[in-house]
Amino acid sequence: MPAFLLTTDGPIATLTFNRYKAAELQRMGMVHQVVPAAQLHDAALSLAQHLARRKHDVVEWSKVTINALTREQRVVRADLLLGRE
Repeated sequence: MPAFLLTTDGPIATLTFNRYKAAELQRMGMVHQVVPAAQLHDAALSLAQHLARRKHDVVEWSKVTINALTREQRVVRADLLLGRE
């Protein structure tokens, strides 16, 4: 059985309780990558290391932007980043 790394909340799948195959979730953009369960740890570690090599402020701004868009906020506020380390 494949395992996957979630990248969104998947509101439709969550609300409907429908069951989806991993490839279908990936096609819908709800998961980043589909891997066999035995490779899940290595895939997650690889993604974490990739993000850790990026500039912190760039990753943080991307996270704030994605969160704002997924929460349907119309304005991404730069002041949300002020004071973060």
